[in-house]
Amino acid sequence: MIPHMKFNPLESGLEQQRAEFWDIYSKQFASLAKAPSSLLLLSGSIELCNKHLRREEGGGKFLKLDLWDEAHHTATLSHIWQNYDEVHAIDLSPDVVAKAIARLKTDNIPVRGVVGDMRAMPYQTDTFDFIFTMGTIEHIPKPIEAMREIYRVLKPGGRAVIGVPYKYEWFGKSIALDIFAYLGIKSDGREFSFGWRQLSTELGSCGFRIEDRDGPYFIPWIIRAMDWFFAQNMPRLCLLVLPLVKICGYLSKYKYLRSHSSQIVAIVEKPFLDSPKAVELAKKFGTPLFVTNRSTLVKNVARFKRVFKDYAGGFTLCYSAKTNSQLEILRTMRQENVVAEVCSRLDMSGALKAGYNGKEMIYEGLTKTNHELTLALDSDVRIINIESMDEAIRLEELARSKNCKVDVGIRLAFPSKTGVKSLLGVTYDRFGASVINGEALRIAKFINESKCLKLIGLHCHTGSNQRSVEKYLVGVDLITEFMKLIKDKFSIDITLINLGGGIGLAGVRFYSIIDLGVNFIRNLVGLPIHWNNWREIDFNKIAEAIKERLRERLREYNLKTPHLMMEPGRALVGDSTDLLLGVVNTKKTDTTNWIILDGGTNLLPVLTLFSEYHSIEICVNQTHRQKISVAGPLLYSADILASNRLLPPAKIGDLAIIRDVGAYCIAQSNQFLYPRAATVFLANDNEYIIQRRETLEDVYSRDVTTD
Repeated sequence: MIPHMKFNPLESGLEQQRAEFWDIYSKQFASLAKAPSSLLLLSGSIELCNKHLRREEGGGKFLKLDLWDEAHHTATLSHIWQNYDEVHAIDLSPDVVAKAIARLKTDNIPVRGVVGDMRAMPYQTDTFDFIFTMGTIEHIPKPIEAMREIYRVLKPGGRAVIGVPYKYEWFGKSIALDIFAYLGIKSDGREFSFGWRQLSTELGSCGFRIEDRDGPYFIPWIIRAMDWFFAQNMPRLCLLVLPLVKICGYLSKYKYLRSHSSQIVAIVEKPFLDSPKAVELAKKFGTPLFVTNRSTLVKNVARFKRVFKDYAGGFTLCYSAKTNSQLEILRTMRQENVVAEVCSRLDMSGALKAGYNGKEMIYEGLTKTNHELTLALDSDVRIINIESMDEAIRLEELARSKNCKVDVGIRLAFPSKTGVKSLLGVTYDRFGASVINGEALRIAKFINESKCLKLIGLHCHTGSNQRSVEKYLVGVDLITEFMKLIKDKFSIDITLINLGGGIGLAGVRFYSIIDLGVNFIRNLVGLPIHWNNWREIDFNKIAEAIKERLRERLREYNLKTPHLMMEPGRALVGDSTDLLLGVVNTKKTDTTNWIILDGGTNLLPVLTLFSEYHSIEICVNQTHRQKISVAGPLLYSADILASNRLLPPAKIGDLAIIRDVGAYCIAQSNQFLYPRAATVFLANDNEYIIQRRETLEDVYSRDVTTD
């Protein structure tokens, strides 16, 4: 029996004994590799790595904290190593490292294992793209020290999967294990366990951005313990536990159960803009300051192109320029071969100034003046999507006067509601021509009879902030049904379809009516407002469903496969930009604690208490959190960015980061009481201003002085 009572893994100051303890434990430990629950854990670990710690194209540097699994269990690395350029691992025990590396070498698996402490790893800062740890950091006195070290060695933009015991496991695991450790039944001594709030707070204080909550599997600890006991002492009796493990395997497909089982997992990312970098930029450029990361833009573009690359008719990605029309953003999109979707003279002029030519633009918009249509004709844009019969008539007259033929599309109305805004009458039905009342067909007939207009496309924007495919499928049905209608009536073959944009952001919660009700109740009873606002969007699933529905409908209606366009804005630029704001005042009132920042709804007009929940970080090094409301500097009652958030206390001069504000915030910034902010661009280790800070002279430059 291991002398567990002579060493407590959670006691500080016993570092020499710590390594010796795990060496002795390793030498006496019987393998659990064939236990059915171990195989279930292996399956879940592989799934987590494949989903969160892997690039589509492969590659990157991977680090695993501890090699115990490779020495004594199912050797997770032997199943995933081929996904990476380099695989590294670290463990405190020389015996564990030696056994693991020897085992991996027999299978020709190249893992660079070292003996070392996960609280002071022998790697340079910003080394790894991916880090995986499961059931490791809970065995040291201060797990947050390992979290900080993981953060240090992870590259900006890198991801980590951090698995720890769940304190509130439904079957009392944490209490039982403490008792077992005290009685000497649990040979490896006590271990920490975490609730989701504690884990999120500590990871957040290190600088991590929490992207998702999950777990490797769902299994009550008592079943796992029985399986371990049989596997180590009476292997044949594992068959008795196998049916229970299979049931747990079936239940493990439910994320809620996985994320509340014996082992919970936080999927975290090291932001490109972390606290030290933010403080550096704020000192150099001042606040308020928008900061945009080019690599995020490029990554988002590549993701869209990748999921639609195998569509039979070909795919073109467009960028909704109105989302953020800064010239450097537009230039970046053009460099990445993204077509500009413009909807006004300002949009069009900006795209031309950024280097686009007409064939690299598509033109749509609720209203189009003759002046704007003339500019589109002169620029020879790729397609003009028509909104109404009046617009079709005016465009035909302009094209006839210029003796040219224009490729056009028809935007089909999609009467989608807009979540909580629909309570105020905000809908999409004014956009496009209605199929139901016959306007779309009348426009098609007019175009078909015109000698100057050629109908080649159909467009349907199905809504905003979407996280699933349902509305896109309705849009596909609407477009293909209308394709068949005009094919039958006018023998028109549509060669281009556009499903609009509308995909939301994983890191921004767009409030539903239920969310607002929950917020109201929390405010009423004095509870903090906190949402797990990271909700992964499965782009592959959305794309596959769209392509499959298109194949089905085109085959059903005997139609030719058209070229496919999409024109996202938010999904391309939303998470590329953060806003740095200085703390200019703090107040304790009769009802709450306030942090006052030097920017508010003048810079974030679409980020309000009633529409979006964004992550807010205060750049201070502490884990303590309290209820705090956050406001801007405006003498205006609605200038509130967050109410009753759990945030660390701040003082005047500290810095706050508002995350994921790249969509519409810069475009809709205004000059109410303060000039507009500057924007800094991060690209290839360089940082430079792409839009200077507005001056008072700028603000008043349009005013005309009269006598």
